[in-house]
Amino acid sequence: MIIIRNTYHLLKERKIYVGALISAVCIIYSSSALLFTHDVYISVWKAYPLQRYYFFIPILLLLGFVVAGIICSPAAPITFIRTKISDRWGGATITILIYLCSISAFTAYKHVLDIKLSFFADGWLASIDEYLFIGQPWYRLRAITPRWLDWPLYSLYSQIWFIYLIGGFLVAAFVQNSKTRNVYMATLIAQAFVLDMIIRSALNSAGPVFYDRVFGGDRFSGLIEALRNSPAGPATLRIVDYLWYSYATDRTVLGTGISAMPSGHLAIVTINALLASAMSRAAGYVAWVYVAIIMYGSIYFGWHYSLDGVVSIVTVIALWRCCDRLIDNAMT
Repeated sequence: MIIIRNTYHLLKERKIYVGALISAVCIIYSSSALLFTHDVYISVWKAYPLQRYYFFIPILLLLGFVVAGIICSPAAPITFIRTKISDRWGGATITILIYLCSISAFTAYKHVLDIKLSFFADGWLASIDEYLFIGQPWYRLRAITPRWLDWPLYSLYSQIWFIYLIGGFLVAAFVQNSKTRNVYMATLIAQAFVLDMIIRSALNSAGPVFYDRVFGGDRFSGLIEALRNSPAGPATLRIVDYLWYSYATDRTVLGTGISAMPSGHLAIVTINALLASAMSRAAGYVAWVYVAIIMYGSIYFGWHYSLDGVVSIVTVIALWRCCDRLIDNAMT
């Protein structure tokens, strides 16, 4: 009777309806990837690096609970953890499973679009950069960046970003405020359509580090030379080779896909920053600083043109506000 009564109240408030609708969209998105990119989608799930990425979730979740318990309830962290798990374990488990299916679909679509679409917008984006920065922006940033910051920037842009990707979603899955959770999920799936399918198809580009491989010539030879001679540059170039091999051999791997416009890195950190801001002003400040660091690193290492990040940030903020308004109307 208690379950029926609670379900009735939730339906009356339309909280289940909103969450169920978002889940349905995610399931349709994942199912379409399974239908239209069957072999690629299955290979994503079978890929060992991606399986290792999925199994990392419980470890990060445990660490997150411990840290949250110590910060939010230092007098009784165990009680805090038990309460949080008791309140959200069912919904969070479903949310995480849907997320795993959706991110696998995203990876599959990204790989397929790489193969199907040609890179045609790099010339325009590179020329705009050179006009705005009176030269190539990666060079401007490297001229003012101390050499000792090379490795920290690399770690923040590469390894830490992947942890942040998973961590941000796990936080959202266990957020008590249903509206905040639904807005996060709705924005996440909306950006997959708007940024990674529509805008990418309209402005498909490879990025500065791949420019000379795709189009020939030596327009970005200085960037490649700078990477070779910097502390973290060789590690960056190994990732470049890894992604190029995936593209050239049509093989799905972890992080598969070459895409500069728009920036997926900036899209994710912007969504997480909006989530953090909705939960805590202090957390929001820290999260937006990380957005600035990722924007800096994306240009510094030559992964992106400056407009790639700007388009991602502006689009995600607009999508968040639209989803917030729509969900607010649906829940009142």
